Amino acid sequence: MAVAFIREIVNLNPDITLRIRVMDNNRHPVWQGVRYSTEDWLQINRPASSAVPVVVRPDNMAVPWSYGGIQRLYIQTVTTGGLVKNITAEIHGEDAWDYMVLRDNSLAEIGKTEIGSLGDAPGVNHSWWAIVLLEDGRLEWRLFERQGMHRDDLVNIVEKTGKFLIDIYPTLIDKGAELLPLIAGL
Repeated sequence: MAVAFIREIVNLNPDITLRIRVMDNNRHPVWQGVRYSTEDWLQINRPASSAVPVVVRPDNMAVPWSYGGIQRLYIQTVTTGGLVKNITAEIHGEDAWDYMVLRDNSLAEIGKTEIGSLGDAPGVNHSWWAIVLLEDGRLEWRLFERQGMHRDDLVNIVEKTGKFLIDIYPTLIDKGAELLPLIAGL
């Protein structure tokens, strides 16, 4: 399971409050010494102007694995006039790769990006993001850092070389007969 950490949440819109809640049974974000449960909303207030954004840098916040839609990161915007809009983000696996999926109020998919290979493997498939509420009211996801290879890059290598991890067996066999039982066990 790839992990998409939220390193920063930024509100640039002086007319909209941004709220985030993480429905994750295993990971609970912390901000200013407060641990947020699955029921708590982290509120990022409206800035006085877009020139002076409100920036929150929570600890231990990540987009959760959906587990069939049970866990999600909820993002809510509330205008000064009281209009509320919601989207959700979740991670799910597909064809040996993990994807972050964004959904609207009706749970229709409105965005999707590949974020790493399956498995929670630090150094291989963790990424760090910022969620930014822009002046025009749109939400922007900004990637700070990503570990590991992108799916399309791996597919290109396989298509160009015609192989992927094929050379491992000849290398092991060259090491001698003592490795043959190991190879046979694969």
